[in-house]
Amino acid sequence: MAKHILTTPIQASDLKGIKAGDIIYLNGHITTCRDVAHRRLVEYGRELPVDVRNGAILHAGPIVRDHGDDKFEMISVGPTTSMRMEIRVRICKTNRCTPYRW
Repeated sequence: MAKHILTTPIQASDLKGIKAGDIIYLNGHITTCRDVAHRRLVEYGRELPVDVRNGAILHAGPIVRDHGDDKFEMISVGPTTSMRMEIRVRICKTNRCTPYRW
């Protein structure tokens, strides 16, 4: 088991040599998305509000408090399984989603 330290933006060459079970430390800009975001992106064709190219997506389920007037408070963020998103990732890559759409 090897240790790797990655910093966004991430290039394909940064990922060479990484194997299942390796420990990955990730620095830089990370976007959180849950299954709903992937569904909107792939099934409904909606764009993401940020450019995720060469970045990192953390599949997470946040708990957010809405204070009104477009003000939100992040209560907690917990990781969720990525397996549910795999089909949507494959569809998006196959369809060559446009920038901001993968």
